[in-house]
Amino acid sequence: MYPVFCTTNIPPKVLDWFIDEAYRGILLSEEDSDPPGAPCIIQTTDLSSITHGSRKPMSDFESPFLNYTDNEIRNWMEHHPCPGFAEATFTILDQLTIDEGTCRVGYCSGLSDPQRDTRMFTTIPYNDVSLRVTIELGEISWCEIVEETEGTFTRNDPAAAK
Repeated sequence: MYPVFCTTNIPPKVLDWFIDEAYRGILLSEEDSDPPGAPCIIQTTDLSSITHGSRKPMSDFESPFLNYTDNEIRNWMEHHPCPGFAEATFTILDQLTIDEGTCRVGYCSGLSDPQRDTRMFTTIPYNDVSLRVTIELGEISWCEIVEETEGTFTRNDPAAAK
């Protein structure tokens, strides 16, 4: 599963839209109940209690990560690894998700890395999981993605198809 953090209160209809778009981007049908590339909107700090990716319809919830900064999310990820969850990447849904339909992706290089990469890139939900899968599997490096990013990845962006 691919962790998705809400740093502001996101309306359920926006969360449902994010889930739809993320699945469309990895070419899965709605009949797939729990694919390995499932986005998981984190609603609790107890990751071991989560057994599947996020499903629609989402309901209102108060995120335990309200007002967290990118680095606070990164630090939390690095201190709370959990089997079944991607460990190198995370997604943040924030006010820009509501206003512009974008999400931001970050990278965890590890606690022992003296030169932690704290850059983020902006993408649309359609590209979120597909880009993260290629990074998690080592098919493309985080640095390659971030250095090629100028603005927001769209469905027509060739870098998103790598």
